[in-house]
Amino acid sequence: MTEQHGLFTIQTWLTLTAEQRRRLEWLVREQGGDLADTLTRIVADTPLNTVPAAEGAEGEPLPARLYLAAEQRDAIERLVAEHKLPLPAILTRLVATHLAQLEAPPAAEPMRDTPSDTEVRARRTELARLRARRDAAGATAPPWLHAYIAELEADLAPLAAGSQEGSSHKR
Repeated sequence: MTEQHGLFTIQTWLTLTAEQRRRLEWLVREQGGDLADTLTRIVADTPLNTVPAAEGAEGEPLPARLYLAAEQRDAIERLVAEHKLPLPAILTRLVATHLAQLEAPPAAEPMRDTPSDTEVRARRTELARLRARRDAAGATAPPWLHAYIAELEADLAPLAAGSQEGSSHKR
């Protein structure tokens, strides 16, 4: 553990199920911070005098960082010694218990298959700007510019075909 601005930084991992990860991702987005800040708040808000009962450590490991005050660090070190469990197991239990108490996050919004007209216009404008830049550079245009233009053209081709079909049906 390293001391940073009066806090101790702990780098570890948590073993979380897919549902627990989904809840944690939602919580991080809701709180507007990052993963380390959210995990730090969870541990700070959890009474560290007991460790929740063991629930088999299922799931995938998730690298994590926490910032602990000296008192919190000492309390967690005591828990590790008392329960003879590794630090990641104790932190996983604390976080999993907190996540289980949360309401289920709202279902994810379905992704749109097609971009809006505004997005298509913006892409076409960008493509025109890049083509002008390429043409102005002539033979000295960088290869990445040619590749990016080709990528934009490939992205816009199906959209252009779809808009032509739509306009032919309107006639």
